[in-house]
Amino acid sequence: MPQDERRTLGEHLDELRYRIFLCLGGVLLVLIICIVFVNPVTEFWTRPIRKALEGKELLALDASEIIVTDLEICLMTAVLLAVPFIVYQMWCFVSAGLKPNERRLGRIFIPLSLLLFAAGALTWYGFLQGIAVKFLTNSRGRSWLVPMPSYGNFAAFSIKMVLMMGLAFQLPLIMMIVEKLHIVRPEQFARYRRHAVLAIFVVAMILTPPDVISQCGMAIPMVVLYELGIWLGRISFIAGGHKGETAS
Repeated sequence: MPQDERRTLGEHLDELRYRIFLCLGGVLLVLIICIVFVNPVTEFWTRPIRKALEGKELLALDASEIIVTDLEICLMTAVLLAVPFIVYQMWCFVSAGLKPNERRLGRIFIPLSLLLFAAGALTWYGFLQGIAVKFLTNSRGRSWLVPMPSYGNFAAFSIKMVLMMGLAFQLPLIMMIVEKLHIVRPEQFARYRRHAVLAIFVVAMILTPPDVISQCGMAIPMVVLYELGIWLGRISFIAGGHKGETAS
């Protein structure tokens, strides 16, 4: 009998509390480091914004905006940097109760999840963010209208969208997990493609600021990733010896 099956409920809860404590401790440690180096941290997150503004300055509209935004950015940065450590701790807790084949899948899915998260974050930070900022601050030729970009709004907008894009890029992985659990087959994902595309654009509209650049910047990659999820699911089903119709 595996060692994990001999543990009592209390021992499982103690282990879970220990892993949660380690995760919180890791976030706290990185948060302290971010606060100590708050200037380079905030400069990093605002760099694409300042570049897109072409020399315009970010404004602090009230006395507390700088300190509140600094703390918010440091906290979100700490969570972002601690994600691999948090995932590792959760894996240590869960893997003890998994079968060998389930552990093998976890060793594939977890690195893939981190890779997809990084791809989404870099897509927003390195490419889409500058375009969105230029669109949002464009006065549309009205000389009497002067945009006043706020440090609090734009800096928080930067890192929040990085997190959102990283999570959005998990879509094909979620689809593969659902397929592995035999909840939905790949051809069913293909059959309801139109519904999925509509749902993706609605989700992007909810999660992003009210501008078409941000919304399309999230939705279009998710549509591509949805197709990738269908394709990977079909390969997985064929490799696993499953047979079924494949809808185009």
